[in-house]
Amino acid sequence: MTDVLDAPAPDPAALPRATRRENAIALCGYALLAIAATWPLALDFAGAVPGLLRWQGHALHPESLGNLWNLWWFRFALVELGQSPFDANTLFYPEGVDLWQHTFAPLYGVVATALQAMVSLTAAQNIIILLDLVAAGACAGALGRRLGLSAAGAFVAGAIYALCPPLFAHLVVGHVNLLATFVLPASLFLFLSLTEPDTPRRRDALALGALLGATAYASPTLVLYAVELLALVAVARRRALARPRSAGCLVAAATIALAIASPLVSAHLLDGGVVATAVDPADFDRHAGDLLGLFVPSFAHPLFGDRVLAFYEAGEWSLPQESTLFLGVSVLGLAVLGWRCSAEIRAWRALLAGIAVVFWGLALGAHLEVGGFDTGIPLPMRVLGQLPFFELARAPGRHILVSALGVALLAGAGFCCLRAPALRVAALAAVSFELAAVPIPLVSTDAAPVYDEIAKIPGRFAVLDLPLQVRDGHRVWGARTSKAMLGQTVHHQPIVGGAVARLPAPTWERIRAAPLISSLLDGGPSSPRARARDARDGPAYFARYDIRAIVVHPRAREGVAHRTVEKLLPVERRRAFPDGTLLLWLAGATPTDAP
Repeated sequence: MTDVLDAPAPDPAALPRATRRENAIALCGYALLAIAATWPLALDFAGAVPGLLRWQGHALHPESLGNLWNLWWFRFALVELGQSPFDANTLFYPEGVDLWQHTFAPLYGVVATALQAMVSLTAAQNIIILLDLVAAGACAGALGRRLGLSAAGAFVAGAIYALCPPLFAHLVVGHVNLLATFVLPASLFLFLSLTEPDTPRRRDALALGALLGATAYASPTLVLYAVELLALVAVARRRALARPRSAGCLVAAATIALAIASPLVSAHLLDGGVVATAVDPADFDRHAGDLLGLFVPSFAHPLFGDRVLAFYEAGEWSLPQESTLFLGVSVLGLAVLGWRCSAEIRAWRALLAGIAVVFWGLALGAHLEVGGFDTGIPLPMRVLGQLPFFELARAPGRHILVSALGVALLAGAGFCCLRAPALRVAALAAVSFELAAVPIPLVSTDAAPVYDEIAKIPGRFAVLDLPLQVRDGHRVWGARTSKAMLGQTVHHQPIVGGAVARLPAPTWERIRAAPLISSLLDGGPSSPRARARDARDGPAYFARYDIRAIVVHPRAREGVAHRTVEKLLPVERRRAFPDGTLLLWLAGATPTDAP
């Protein structure tokens, strides 16, 4: 029996090519959709970024301001300090941290560095967000045309893919590195260009390798997903790989990608115990989707979002951004219609359905959960999670972003099957309603006035914020706040504490052993022995490392940590700010022109 997944595909040269005018219209359309979908971001483009701190009383661990710090630090380290941006010696001061294991996204840093010659740091991040959304739509639309969709069908497919609810679930909590979803349709487009024609072009091999290698510096997770996607397509279209020239081009592409990404690969292979906490196998269930999640609207939906809390609380609590599988009932309906009725993509429909189903299955995690009930039934991710590099996939629910590509392309085909204009309008209205996430939540990037005051003081010294935070992707010690890192983008001084994706185990231990610092992270000394150590060694520690300024935020004023600082350290000057923030300067280290 002929393998339906390996059925002959139409000759790409015989398909109608999009004109420049069509491409320009499509790009403008995706740009307008991106602005509309992120509304009201355009109204405060230089003063806020997408971000939701809490949902229904639950902390969402947003990374909006942390990503802003990434962009700032890349430029500051490279341009102002003339050093490697991967050596963050001003974070977790005086220890510092290596950012090779951090979700640093240096590719975005390069783009933001160029943009900051014209716009502010905040605007640079927002431009990157919009560019990602436009690129995702354009690449998915181009892939749709490559598979045989009409211009209208390809545009709808691209729009559904770029604006899918799982992607916006990550956007609203600041997972900017997961917005580079353009790599999935773009890599598949180039892969087909190397395997379908009789004479594949070497430049397509170069482009595929460069795409995967470069995108690894924006989102290693999505590059892993792209590799999984191409592996699935390679199995499905295995006969096309039998041609020596195609195989040679793919080997060349893989070599180029590995060469470009080799520093990142080395960082993961040769970490030498760098990661403070090993990957928890439970993450492959905790950060996965539910079987019924495909029909539960996103928590970011403006109408239904507040009504789905019970669904997430039915089982073990998981961050909703990691468990959102909803693609839209109307979108699924169009996809089924496209799979059954479309003649445009008949040769590809089984493959697209396979992409949709396989990656939806991976998004369910290591064990099947139905309506919050853990059945204990093992799923493929239980095995895949044991493979090298799959620590990047410890949140398997994100695989729904790959499934969304197959669903979107089938939905675009289904849209073309609707002949009556009224049906098309109704379908677009239903899709728009289900995919809506407006008004998108925003978090202000305006730093407290105290940081402007610190920035006026010359010389190099360290700043400590209360409440204090030390955090990585596995654990939090102290407060959950990004104010200190936002403040550093203003005053440019080293800070005690911070947040990264992976923090070295030795750094954790040295912070834990530091006098007074560990007590401040705990909210105050926890025992008479700790109080005696802090009183004896704390002032000398602060003087040795030139920790001069202490910023006490309103929530920490008169708290145990604040009282401990006032009691044990030689505070010489104090200044209160209208927003309730208090700035303390320590005696013996206070600059002569301090306020």
